[in-house]
Amino acid sequence: MDSVNRTALRPYEHFAWRSLAGLAAVIAAATGFGLLLLLVRWNWPPLASCDRHAVDALNHIVARRHAAVTVLTAITGFGGRTILFWLVTVSTAVMLIRRQYQLATYLAVTGLGALALDPVVKLLVGRLRPVVPIHLASAPGNSFPSGHALDATVFYGVMLLVFLPIIPRRLRKLAVGLVITLVLVIGASRVALGVHYPSDVVGGWLLGIAWLGITTHAFGHWRTDTGQPTRRLSEGLAPEAAPQLGPTRIVPVAHPWLAGTRLVVSFVLIGGALAGLGKLITSHPPAFDEAIPSWLAAHRTPQLTTFSYLLSQAGSTRWILAIGLVIVPVALALIRRWRTAVFVTGVMFGELGLFLAVETVVHRARPVATHLDSNLPTASFPSGHTAATMCLYGALAVLVVPRTRGVWRWLAIVLAVVMPTLVAWSRMYRGEHHPLDVTGGLVLALLWLAAVTFAIKPNADLRKPGPSPPARPGYQDPVGQHPGTGPRTAVVANPVKVKDGGSGQRQIRAALARAGWPAPLWLETSWEDPGGSQTRQAIQAGAEIIFACGGDGTVTACASELAGTDVALAVVPSGTGNLLAANLKLPADPAKAAAVATARGRRRLDVGMVESRCFTVMAGMGFDAQMLRDTPESLKARLGWPAYVIAAARHLCETPMQVSISLDNAPPLTRRARSVLVGNVGELRGGLRLLPGARPDDGLLDVAVLMPPRRRSWLPLAWSLLLHRPAAPLMETFQAKHVTISSNQEHPRELDGDLIEPSSTLTAAVCPAALWMCVPEKPAAGAQPTGAQATAHDALI
Repeated sequence: MDSVNRTALRPYEHFAWRSLAGLAAVIAAATGFGLLLLLVRWNWPPLASCDRHAVDALNHIVARRHAAVTVLTAITGFGGRTILFWLVTVSTAVMLIRRQYQLATYLAVTGLGALALDPVVKLLVGRLRPVVPIHLASAPGNSFPSGHALDATVFYGVMLLVFLPIIPRRLRKLAVGLVITLVLVIGASRVALGVHYPSDVVGGWLLGIAWLGITTHAFGHWRTDTGQPTRRLSEGLAPEAAPQLGPTRIVPVAHPWLAGTRLVVSFVLIGGALAGLGKLITSHPPAFDEAIPSWLAAHRTPQLTTFSYLLSQAGSTRWILAIGLVIVPVALALIRRWRTAVFVTGVMFGELGLFLAVETVVHRARPVATHLDSNLPTASFPSGHTAATMCLYGALAVLVVPRTRGVWRWLAIVLAVVMPTLVAWSRMYRGEHHPLDVTGGLVLALLWLAAVTFAIKPNADLRKPGPSPPARPGYQDPVGQHPGTGPRTAVVANPVKVKDGGSGQRQIRAALARAGWPAPLWLETSWEDPGGSQTRQAIQAGAEIIFACGGDGTVTACASELAGTDVALAVVPSGTGNLLAANLKLPADPAKAAAVATARGRRRLDVGMVESRCFTVMAGMGFDAQMLRDTPESLKARLGWPAYVIAAARHLCETPMQVSISLDNAPPLTRRARSVLVGNVGELRGGLRLLPGARPDDGLLDVAVLMPPRRRSWLPLAWSLLLHRPAAPLMETFQAKHVTISSNQEHPRELDGDLIEPSSTLTAAVCPAALWMCVPEKPAAGAQPTGAQATAHDALI
């Protein structure tokens, strides 16, 4: 009994020790800062002398090297408040878009707290900045502590903790090292430029660590108070939020070299055409080209001059870059596609390259009218402000218009038309460009925007619904007769399993029509995209129920997008395994499966998560993944699920792997296993009940450790599973909310029957009640279910 109690208390002891260790680190940083603060405030001679000598020595070394000053100035900019404020503001917006309200609050509180700490402490200490022989940089305010060091420690630390779960595990140490290096280099640059003493920088680091530790510790307790599981800090603040934080996987481009060739050829052709046009205009300028800027200059007013200045700034490189740096991460948060970021980046950098190339070749003089701007670094043709504005807002319209309706669509169109027009007017009003210059900028932008859109296809994730099935002779479509008033639906179908226009499609449409529901939106998956973007498109179209027609891979892709939403998932099992459907006792007939959804039986299911990927059935490492890897597709198509048995026989006698298994962050268990499975449900094909206690809505994951040491040991294990015995030989089962499996070498891994990259670890966590599922209705009170109804009812309770 004592050992059982001790085991039950281990997670709490582990959490307590981690909390104490974190608290000790915070106290140590705060104590070190307090001691340093007193020494600075009292002007302790040894510290003051050390600071003075360090600043003078670095100033003597750096001031003689212009390249070093340039590099240090660039490095110190990464600790400036402009960049850091943008970083946290955009990240907070991304959290709000992805409905991660806890993380958004943490970002806002930690960032605003750091911004407030710096000036308050500087005011209290009142230490003056160093005076150096050769002035290299300037900074306002007092010196202690270094605001750059403080802000960089807090802001980059926050970014690391929030986004660590979406960084691949093999790269996390590298990410931590890069953040630490960046913070150290930013602090060192402040001393080298002579704007801070070394003690100022150390004080900024210590205060930043203390504040970051306090807010992170408070966030951990907040999670505990709201019933969420505790996590190691090495996994980030909220590992379970990983599926919602990052973009979906990068879908390979079918012909990347062709897309690149199109961009290069377009760049050369557009640049050559505009350069020729510019040379022609420069040699034979029309009269109106000079008259319009002169007329505008003669009718300037103070109000119009101020207005033109604001518009001109809105088209400047600095502001265009700032707006682009907002659009790209917000687009990634909303669309969750890397292609959109590549599209916007390609448009903006390509436009800049074209502009510089053309203006260098043409080198047209500015208008003779009085210029309101000075120190213009480039020539007149084409207008770079106009081209950049057109590209930015045009790219925004290309992304927004196909994806939205109503006010957002029209707002994007209006911005794409109005903003370039106003910027073009402001450049002519201020005497910086001729009318043909701004026309050249617009032509450059439109041609390049069209070229990049054609080559990259930023809206490739939006697929048009498949055509309606052809009508059979004498067949009347019931959907055409009854438009339906039920909920809107969509079907995400694997075309290999469910043919467009085939009997499965007709049965689903007919079943929905019989229930008075409208015809569904039909979306087909592809090899590159097994259902994720199709599900998002269905959600954007207003679907309230989404049918997944395919195998477990299609179901998982749909569930990953629906987790955390109010849209329900209905499964029409059409694949080889169909394990989720089998565990929920869902009918395999398409018409009956659709009837389950129309009966409006609903159930909230848990979803498992492995490294930002979701699973609804099982995740595994070892033997099960080897079996999936070595089962030919042709054999699966011919035999169905028994094909897995043939592939499994090849690996029955292989050497077990050495694994350690940590449950809810408790001390790890060491085992020699052939396979470790983490399940959300417990039944396999062939009637095998691998995890009899697994329930898909209990808020727990069930773990099975299979440990047959040799080939003949598999027989008693399989026999026990077939007989549904409560305990099987050579197998251990556990339950936990968080499971970490580690081995000393890489092994194959799988999620819901799909292989993922091999690794030496597998970390799984549960997202409780994250998915609405269409299931058979429970029998009415007092009714005695029989046959299939009783079986389905048992699966639900």
